[in-house]
Amino acid sequence: MGLFGTFSQNKIKNFESILYDYTDGFEVISTTLEDTDIAFSPSVVAGGSLDVKVAEGLSATLYGKYVGEQFLDNTSDESRMLEDYFVSDLLIRYQIKTKFTEGISISLKVNNILDLEYAANGYTYSYIFGDLITENFLFPQAGINFLAGLKVEF
Repeated sequence: MGLFGTFSQNKIKNFESILYDYTDGFEVISTTLEDTDIAFSPSVVAGGSLDVKVAEGLSATLYGKYVGEQFLDNTSDESRMLEDYFVSDLLIRYQIKTKFTEGISISLKVNNILDLEYAANGYTYSYIFGDLITENFLFPQAGINFLAGLKVEF
């Protein structure tokens, strides 16, 4: 069993936000923001694993990871934020020893066992064309997926 976690506040004291106004041509609007969160810097990241020996040579490990809310840019604007998420994986491994090898290991890893829909990354772009328009582009992560492995040690 293992646990890890970080709690942090990563701030920018003075951040200059730039917006482009295309309403009547081209205008640059600059705003200074104070104490904004650094993009892609969640204040909480935590995780852990639980190892279980099921039988001789057979083990299972359950992994869990939590990532707190994080912003797509340095403005700390909640409309440009990735939601927090908790994702779990399961690894099942069977190991045997033979006369011809030091060991053979067969494994099956099931990633995202809860089939969670989440985005771990993305980008954002804001501009003005009459009104403020903010476009967020997210990179969705894979749903439940599998990875099989065979390891032979000599």
